[in-house]
Amino acid sequence: MALAASSWVRLLGAPTAGANGNRSFVPMPNGDLACFSGLGIYHVDGSITRGVGIAPDIPCTQQLADTWGGSDSLIDAALRELGETADGL
Repeated sequence: MALAASSWVRLLGAPTAGANGNRSFVPMPNGDLACFSGLGIYHVDGSITRGVGIAPDIPCTQQLADTWGGSDSLIDAALRELGETADGL
């Protein structure tokens, strides 16, 4: 989240899960535990993160077919963003 707030950084990848951590547990009468996030965590602009997550500037996910083919779609996307190619890597 700190990196996402910087104008010097571009995030590449998939959105985060929107889980804030700090789980709070409540024992239920049947012995189970109910669980919920015990903190409110917000973006710098005040918008919520819980259930929303942090969205990347450049959406990209690793594809299984790429892995089988010996390439990495995340690295390829980063190189495209930088105006580079994978030649010589």
